[in-house]
Amino acid sequence: MLAEAQQHGGALIETCQRLEAMNFGPCGHPTCQSRVGESAFAYLCALAAGIESVVLGETEIVGQLRLAGRHASPALENVITRAVAVGRTFRRRHDLAADAGQLFDLGIAATGIKKPRSVLIAGSGPTTRRLAARAAESGSSVTVASRTKPAWGDAAHITWTSLARVPYVSSDVAFVALGGDAPILHPESIRAAAVVDVSTPRRTEHTDPRVVTLVALRERTLAEEHELRSNLKTNLRAHVQQAIEAWRRDASSPIGRLRQSVEQMRQEELQRLRRRHPEIPEATIEALTRSMVNRMFHQPVVRLKSLEPEIAASIADLFAAPANGGRN
Repeated sequence: MLAEAQQHGGALIETCQRLEAMNFGPCGHPTCQSRVGESAFAYLCALAAGIESVVLGETEIVGQLRLAGRHASPALENVITRAVAVGRTFRRRHDLAADAGQLFDLGIAATGIKKPRSVLIAGSGPTTRRLAARAAESGSSVTVASRTKPAWGDAAHITWTSLARVPYVSSDVAFVALGGDAPILHPESIRAAAVVDVSTPRRTEHTDPRVVTLVALRERTLAEEHELRSNLKTNLRAHVQQAIEAWRRDASSPIGRLRQSVEQMRQEELQRLRRRHPEIPEATIEALTRSMVNRMFHQPVVRLKSLEPEIAASIADLFAAPANGGRN
C-alpha cells in the first residue's frame, strides 16, 4: 500500500511514532484510521503543530512532513506546505516547542522508576540521540547500543557498545528505538528492571511483561493531557478554517490562480533540480527559486490588481497549466 501511494504521487510519513500515507483519491486498502477532505487537512495541521505527537509540541514532525512533501506530487506538496504554515503559526502563538528526547521523561514516568542510575538505549537514529542527551541531563549514566557506531557515538555523555553485546549490559531502564529491520530483542537479552520500546513496529517480544510500548505510552500521555490537547485542537480549528477560506479565495481570484499556477511550475522545477543536483542543499534550492519567482512576479501582480476583473482573469489564464497536465 505504501509503495503504491508513492508511485501515484502520494506521500509517506515514517517515524518512530507513526506510519501514515497521504494521497488524492479514495484509499483502497484497510487502515486503522483514515480522513478525507477538510478533516484530512485539519489533521495535517494538527500534525504540524505537534498536537498529535506523543511528546506534545515536538518539532521534528515539521521536518518529517516537509520530507514527505518533497517526494509527493506538486499538488500534494502544496497541501502539506500550507498545513506546515498553519502549524508553525499555531506553535508560535501557543509556545509549542519540544523534542523527541522528552520521550525519556514520559517513559520513565510510565515505568515508575523515578531516578534511574543507568540507562541503556538500543538504536542509532535521531530519537536515540535525543533520548541519550535527555537521559544524561537527568543524571543517568547512558550506554547506547547499535549495529554500527553512529557519528555522534563519541559524545562525552554516552558509552557506546555493539548491539550484539546488549545481553552483557545491565541497566535500571532500557529504551529500544530500533528500525523496522532490526532484530527482535528477546527478554533474556535485556538486563533491565523496565523496558520502554518506542520503535515502530515494536522490537521487543509481546510476552515480555516489563515492556512499555509506544502505543501504551501514547495512550497514557493522551489521557493525562486530554483537556489540554482538546483545548488546543479547538483553538486550531479557527486557524484551519481561516487557511481554507484564504485558499478558496486564492483559487477563485485571478491573482490567486496566477500564484497557484506559478507555484505549481516552481514545485515541478524544484523536483527536477532535486533529482539532477542532489549535492545542492534543499534549503538553498528552496530559497533561490522562491526568491526568483517572487521577484519576477511582484510587479506583474501589483499591476494585475489595477485591471478590470475580466482582463485580469484572461491574463491569469495564460499561466494556467494545460488541462491534460502536460506542458505547452
